[in-house]
Amino acid sequence: MPILKSIIEMPLSVERRSYSIAGMGESLVEKAIGEKVLAIPGIELGYCARPGEVEVRVIGDPNVIQAADAIIRGELALSIFSDNDEALEGVVVTLLKQRKQTLATAESCTGGLIANQITNVSGASEVFLAGYVTYANSAKSDILNVDSKLIDKDGAVSETVARAMAEGARTRAASNYGRYHPRDGC
Repeated sequence: MPILKSIIEMPLSVERRSYSIAGMGESLVEKAIGEKVLAIPGIELGYCARPGEVEVRVIGDPNVIQAADAIIRGELALSIFSDNDEALEGVVVTLLKQRKQTLATAESCTGGLIANQITNVSGASEVFLAGYVTYANSAKSDILNVDSKLIDKDGAVSETVARAMAEGARTRAASNYGRYHPRDGC
């Protein structure tokens, strides 16, 4: 190690920060911050796309990180759900607890995946009331009160039907929020 340290100049201090972004694809995140952050001398910027989120990582000395942080928060503020590696479902449960609010989900193609993720969070029972998996169109109508004409007109795999499913879940469970998975689409 002493030989390596004598060969390689090490920065005095290096900091790493990561931001978890929801509701935006990797290309949109890169477009919003890429050029601005990379214009900061001495910064390393990286992205990692995961289902439903994008992680943005910056590495550099603390002053450089502060400059990058200002850009990232300025451009992506409403889409950042964590800056400490917390999972989205954990953030959702924590926020609902703090606000004393509740959630119900409506799923079709995801088959209960979102309900499973939420219920795996400790304390979710305080805020998660119900999850409805309505795969068949008739179940969407019978259980979530989605108008069959809307399904016929827009298709089961449409944003309008997904929104109607979320509203049906919210109403049926008497929760503050009803949620559909955007990739579910049905």
